[in-house]
Amino acid sequence: MLGPSSAETLFDLGLGDRVVGVSDYCVHPLAAGKDRLGGQWNPDVERIAALAPDLLVLQGAFPELETLAAQLGIATLPLLTDDWEGWLREVVLFGARFDVPEAAAALSAAKRAELDQVRAAAAAAGIGGRPALLIIGRWPGQAAGLVVAGAASFLSEMLTAAGGRNVFADNPRDYFDLDEEALIRAAPEVIFDLRPGGEDDAQDLLATWRDAFPGVPAVRSGRVFVLTQDFILLPGPRMPQIARLFQERLAD
Repeated sequence: MLGPSSAETLFDLGLGDRVVGVSDYCVHPLAAGKDRLGGQWNPDVERIAALAPDLLVLQGAFPELETLAAQLGIATLPLLTDDWEGWLREVVLFGARFDVPEAAAALSAAKRAELDQVRAAAAAAGIGGRPALLIIGRWPGQAAGLVVAGAASFLSEMLTAAGGRNVFADNPRDYFDLDEEALIRAAPEVIFDLRPGGEDDAQDLLATWRDAFPGVPAVRSGRVFVLTQDFILLPGPRMPQIARLFQERLAD
């Protein structure tokens, strides 16, 4: 299992006993006792071979790793999940493949209800499409080298569900590099700096942004938020929780 998002889904489907190893980047609590197999770019081939799994679940297409798995006699299941509906299809796929359709239906229903609650809360609060910027990468200690989420990312979907509006919702890509002029033109009212496992140094970060972009509305109002939850970039069953985290800050 080298797809951390898919691992989250399998654990939530009650299939933890079927998982013999996980990615180094898997953060689900039930993964604590599982063998770590490296990442998709640096898989621990010897460990994978020793575990002798019958299936290797990948997050994305990695031909070299698929070739290695074939040489070891291990089937592969590459998944390209980075949106809400795609994740719901993944749940159905796992339900059928592992013969747990009832658990899959229950998980899907529960997560749909969770996200519907977030949408309803946004409507009740009248948040009203507040324009926000979603940053998934930047140079350390700088408001530069920004990588942000576009319309095709699940993060943009969760922001919309929370009552916000991605300032780059017209960009069809999932993630892309952002230049300074485009940021200034976008004029976000809220900035989310998504840094899984990082430190919540919001005050230092705000000072950095004020030095670099004092005229950006989010910076002027101090609405630059750091989210460090370890699951914040995973398009899995905790997506509704990510939407709630966005909503809490949008409502501030």
